[in-house]
Amino acid sequence: MKIPKIGSAVILFGTLLFTVCDSHAETIVLRSGNGSIGGNDSQVNMLPGPSDSAFSTAFTSTDFANAKSGSAAFIISSHSFWVSGLAGDAVSQWISTNSSGYSEGGTALYAINFNLSDPIGSATLDFDFAVDNILGGGPNQGIFLNGFAISGDSTGGDFSYETAITRSDIGGLLVPGLNTLYINATDLGGPSGLIFRATIETSPAAIPEPNILTLLGVGLIGWLSLGKRYQAGAGN
Repeated sequence: MKIPKIGSAVILFGTLLFTVCDSHAETIVLRSGNGSIGGNDSQVNMLPGPSDSAFSTAFTSTDFANAKSGSAAFIISSHSFWVSGLAGDAVSQWISTNSSGYSEGGTALYAINFNLSDPIGSATLDFDFAVDNILGGGPNQGIFLNGFAISGDSTGGDFSYETAITRSDIGGLLVPGLNTLYINATDLGGPSGLIFRATIETSPAAIPEPNILTLLGVGLIGWLSLGKRYQAGAGN
């Protein structure tokens, strides 16, 4: 029996309505110090800034692009006054603008890329860090996603204790595909360094489910159309 075109099309349409996009929650963990002490960080790039002071002007799209494509940050030993690591994390390491940042370094806008596979409904950020001397400063906040500052105040921190910054409203700053987290670490003299772990958790975008009566109606129309064509063919 040959299925009429209109009947097969309607049946196919009804079948497709049952197909729901398979979107998943995702968890991304980003860290400083991807490599060995004395070498370069394989994931964190930087736009070096001034020594002993914050960036003096607000960041532009060019600044973010230069940080993203800039030279790799240096992985350094911890200064004796710094926290040796982050709680519950034996992987993250200190980074700086040069290999001797534990004795003398500078301000930098650091950048680390990550990918998201699915459309984002909502997302959270847990950012744990220590810094010499502070995040942010001057006209700029401390944490940015894709060139946009996260909500609220993301400045502050210290090198002698771990600080946590948490946000539950970052979904609108993220996109499917390539994303970039930026950290603005300000040096106020002497050693400079940053150690961080960022955990980003996303929930999938809501996908409207088709009404069950609509699905049944579409399927019924398709089969009725098919039946009528078959009966007409049988009567000839």
